[in-house]
Amino acid sequence: MAHPAELPTVRLTSNRFWGGDFHFSIFTVRHTPESHPFQYCRNFWKIIYVLSGCGAEVIDGVGYALRPDTLFVIHPDDVTRFELAGDSEIEICNILFLPELIAFGAPFLADYPDFMRIFDPARKPEVGREQRERLYIQKADQSIAALVRAMLREFNQAQANYRSVIRLQLLELLCRIARQSDRKIRRSRGRAVAEQAADFLREHHSEPFEPAALAARFGVSRQYLHRVFSRTYGMSLGDALRDCRLTAAYRQLLEHPERTVSEVCYGCGFNDLSYFYRLFRARYGCAPGRLRG
Repeated sequence: MAHPAELPTVRLTSNRFWGGDFHFSIFTVRHTPESHPFQYCRNFWKIIYVLSGCGAEVIDGVGYALRPDTLFVIHPDDVTRFELAGDSEIEICNILFLPELIAFGAPFLADYPDFMRIFDPARKPEVGREQRERLYIQKADQSIAALVRAMLREFNQAQANYRSVIRLQLLELLCRIARQSDRKIRRSRGRAVAEQAADFLREHHSEPFEPAALAARFGVSRQYLHRVFSRTYGMSLGDALRDCRLTAAYRQLLEHPERTVSEVCYGCGFNDLSYFYRLFRARYGCAPGRLRG
């Protein structure tokens, strides 16, 4: 296979996939390492949903893992290609459409403006890393998986009024993608806040601790900070701070024999010597003074 930089870029046009005024198509395709010696861009939107197999979708030079139930919304100007290892195969359901197909539903999508504004062609230069993450769902939930399969059946059977049904299904699909994407972004932001809080505790463990001030430092509420920290680390902020202080005390007792136990205790942020003794013994199985032999 040619080096990615040497692959020709082919621009796919919508008239290859549909004719007339119904700007939509859905079909399954199986890819192998030799299937496509090109990279592609297009003049329509594309949603890929992985039915089976594993690989990667490379979008504008950045690779994203693909596995069953992975879903990706691809911008028309994105330059894409598949990467598959060895003799592996991957089966994809492709959903192709133009935004005009769902223009009637714009008022119903107001709850997710950050997601839906990507369908404005003038905003392509603004599709950054976070926006790209909104378009990538590593494992779609069951409601999305069921809806994709229902759309495939509806399109293939082409019963009366199937176009109207497809338009409604596509609108629902985008709503469900936006909903799951929004949950993912919130979790990602929460994890980032929790990690910053953990770094702060490690660096400032010896200082007085005020949860409200720490929350204000990151621009979130105290309740939100407690919730995301507990979800990320499985412990409270207070427990994490005690761990940081105990770890620092253990290290100082070994590295600074000239310091008394009291100096280490108060220097690491504890304000009660007997409390420090109890915590230290529970954590390390001996009194602080015994650590030095």
